[in-house]
Amino acid sequence: MILDFSDKETEAIWQGERSRRLSASIQDIARRKLRMLNNAQHLDDLRIRQPIAWKP
Repeated sequence: MILDFSDKETEAIWQGERSRRLSASIQDIARRKLRMLNNAQHLDDLRIRQPIAWKP
C-alpha cells in the first residue's frame, strides 16, 4: 500500500493528472506499476514467478 509520495510528479501521476515532463505512454506504464505496488500485500506479491517447464 502506498502511504506517501516524496515526489510531487509521481503523486500527480498516481492521482491521474498528466505531467508535461513525461510522455503519455510513460505515464500510463508508471500508473500501472504504481497500482501493482499499491495492491501488493507482501514483497512476494511483486516477484515474477518462473513458469513450470512443460516436458513431453
